[in-house]
Amino acid sequence: MRRKPASLALLLAAAFTASGGCGLPEKARALVAPRPTPTVAPTPEPTPVPVPPLKMEFVRVREERRRGPVGTPLCEIDIELVGAKRSEIDSARVLVRTAVDDLGTNLVLENAGVAALEPLKGEGSEGPVVLPVPLKLAARKAVSLREVSGEIELYVPGGDPAAAASNPRYLRRYRFELKDVPLP
Repeated sequence: MRRKPASLALLLAAAFTASGGCGLPEKARALVAPRPTPTVAPTPEPTPVPVPPLKMEFVRVREERRRGPVGTPLCEIDIELVGAKRSEIDSARVLVRTAVDDLGTNLVLENAGVAALEPLKGEGSEGPVVLPVPLKLAARKAVSLREVSGEIELYVPGGDPAAAASNPRYLRRYRFELKDVPLP
């Protein structure tokens, strides 16, 4: 019986593989073996700069109830950053996430999430840092603010004098939470 050249080549290749050969089967397997899919390395995350602890104290609630075109009604809570100096902090932003009075009314302003970093107000570089937390006016029957919470972002350029305000390394974030604040 006469064999076909293709089957003879396969028979020779199998015999050559069994005898140890010159590495031809490995090369042949490499040509037909499935190639591994490349893996994408995860993007390295920057190492967070340690943020020193910051103590906050409630100072007061300010309310201004106005009618007509004279002005806009206003309610602000003042929070003092204990131990911080105005000379250390260039600008700040307060983002209110939750604000509810004892009657259950939501007091978060509509544009609360888009506030910009603003320079600190006040006189003297060594004075205390007092930040206003803007809110809607509570109902007249409300006695207290059940909860006010959110974040305070401070731009502290002391780590790098040439840094820009958009550099997140020098933007420090702190959470704040106040419970059962009496209204005036």
